[in-house]
Amino acid sequence: MSMPIRRMPRCRSGLSKRVAKRCCVPVEEVFRLKYQNKRLRDLSYVDSMTGIPNFRALTEFLVAQINKTIRTAIPTAIIMIDIDDFKKINDSYGHLVGDIVLKEIAKVIKNSIRASDQVFRYGGEEFTVVLPQTQLDEAIKVAERIRRNIELHQLCKFNNLHNISVTASLGVSTITPSSSHLGFNAAIDSADKLLIEAKRSGKNTVMWESKAVKEAEVSKEERKIILEALFSNVSPHPEPEEASTNDG
Repeated sequence: MSMPIRRMPRCRSGLSKRVAKRCCVPVEEVFRLKYQNKRLRDLSYVDSMTGIPNFRALTEFLVAQINKTIRTAIPTAIIMIDIDDFKKINDSYGHLVGDIVLKEIAKVIKNSIRASDQVFRYGGEEFTVVLPQTQLDEAIKVAERIRRNIELHQLCKFNNLHNISVTASLGVSTITPSSSHLGFNAAIDSADKLLIEAKRSGKNTVMWESKAVKEAEVSKEERKIILEALFSNVSPHPEPEEASTNDG
């Protein structure tokens, strides 16, 4: 008569010692395997080139923020970033230099965002920043800071002759309670379309969507005035002074 097969319990932290004793496996080995499994899982969420979270991590993080927006009614902002003319860098200096540029840009973005924000490598020369519980005007400020820091950063020297500097185009959108039901793809697509508009408008610029400011009706110079006003908290169109009147 065959003995019934007994299932071995899963190796949770509270059961590790009992499992090790039952299976005649050293406790250290059980914890080592658990550590390796956790490390492999963590690595699966990290972009191997830049060291920042990858697209898989972006998917989970953004879905969680969309759900939080539904619960709290506070918007989540997204910034899509694309390095301008990145193909020219690869063609001129080679892919190894292109990889260095990607690593440097990832660091610049990471150092330009707030502690609550998270940057991800979307793919190729594109990056995504998710800004939890952030209104559009604050997201525009962060995006403009990223753009300026990328433009001013000297990335590396090539053959001790050339300082490589690049620019980036950015699209900013927000996920509001009314649009949160559309999900991950719609949220990314909205910011990506604005990124494309930034490319069409001359690159090295930030593009956003607003009821008050329709980009199709606003020139590049006017956008510059609006951005300066956002940073200085001064109205871009000051009210005219009232004419003084004499009583007598």
